[in-house]
Amino acid sequence: MPLKEGKAIINVFDVQRSSEIRHERTQDFFIGVFEAFMAICMKGYEHNPLRSRAFRLKETGDGFISAVGYPFLPVDSRSLADSAVSTALLMFEAFDVEVKKFNYSRPIKGSMGLAYNSVQGTFQSGDIRSYDLFGESLIQASKYEELRKQPLLWDIFTRHANEMGFKDFHILIIQEVVYNSLSPSYRDIFSEIDLKDEYLVKNNFQMMYDIDAKYIYYHLLE
Repeated sequence: MPLKEGKAIINVFDVQRSSEIRHERTQDFFIGVFEAFMAICMKGYEHNPLRSRAFRLKETGDGFISAVGYPFLPVDSRSLADSAVSTALLMFEAFDVEVKKFNYSRPIKGSMGLAYNSVQGTFQSGDIRSYDLFGESLIQASKYEELRKQPLLWDIFTRHANEMGFKDFHILIIQEVVYNSLSPSYRDIFSEIDLKDEYLVKNNFQMMYDIDAKYIYYHLLE
């Protein structure tokens, strides 16, 4: 496994309001979700050179982190951005399948953040040596996923969702550099938020951990 610095798009997935899920099979539900995501990541796997749709990095209780472009090479010639967004959409589809099987009494929706930046491989010390990644891309992807928790942005998301007729929704939030690297067909599914918008400025919204960002882009799914 590579240890040198590289570039990747990191996908951070989380379940919205997961702490509110009350069910005797909650753990089985999450296991099913993560197994489905792992199967998506391993599509097109090759050993020499290492290649797959994405690299499963870790599970974080109710979250899942994966990487496109490092340490595994992508499986096709599309841009990393196209590959990352197509993988994210497949994950939302797989998540919906698991939610349907779970048969919960209320909607369960997911959230993802995508960011492109530097990453580096490392082996964690311990009884079992495990491969891990660190770098700016992981920090930024996590922060982009967490943007849904910002009240000002959540207000924008929910107003847009209401216009689309969505009561509950999945949300995919991507960094500007990821959006600009997409093919036109993928760009068309995203909506833009100008971070200099008067509504955000007058309410003192500040973008953390990506100070150069001028826009963010999001896609809502029912």
